[in-house]
Amino acid sequence: MPKPITFRNGKPALNVKDIKLYQQENAEVKALIDALDKRDVQACYERALETFWQLDAPACAKAYGYGDVYSEGRSNGWLMVEKPPTLDAEEAEELELSAAALRSNLTRWAMFGEDIETTIWSSREHFHALLKDALSERQALERRAEASAAMLLGELVSAVCRLVRGESDGHPRIPRAELERLLNTYGDRVEQTHPYKGNRSGICEACGGEMGNPIHGATR
Repeated sequence: MPKPITFRNGKPALNVKDIKLYQQENAEVKALIDALDKRDVQACYERALETFWQLDAPACAKAYGYGDVYSEGRSNGWLMVEKPPTLDAEEAEELELSAAALRSNLTRWAMFGEDIETTIWSSREHFHALLKDALSERQALERRAEASAAMLLGELVSAVCRLVRGESDGHPRIPRAELERLLNTYGDRVEQTHPYKGNRSGICEACGGEMGNPIHGATR
């Protein structure tokens, strides 16, 4: 049974308030939203809506021979079209539109509404994809930042070791408290960049010191 037709200001309208991209039952989408900053989520949301209103919905309307789409209502919850079809029986009579032509208009409008609903689901999938891309980009940035910090820490520790050996290479001595803070924060990653033999309890290749104390270079 076809859905009742809604009119706004005498023109047919489709209710698109259910583009509630945030309110999804999909557990993966909810997890992505929780993992991202609210500003990133909002940016993804706006991009998905922009695609719907500027690309998908206009293309759908054009396929049915309607004009440009636009929104009405406080939350842009009604989709309207320029050059709307005649769907009202009284208006059809005034325009001397045949019963067959009116039925055809009604059928096409119903089909248009179904296609718009399909487009809304596509918008949800688009939102989902944008969230995944945003999370992947953030994680990549975090990995690069951590790698840069670990590399810098390795260079700082090596510099201290060289200073202990009496080799002045222009690096300032690192205060013990600062070096200890850096090691506590990034110690697990220093092993990947600082030239220790084996692990942090081994021998430092830069100064030959025992690595029982990871800040040996600053304490000698």
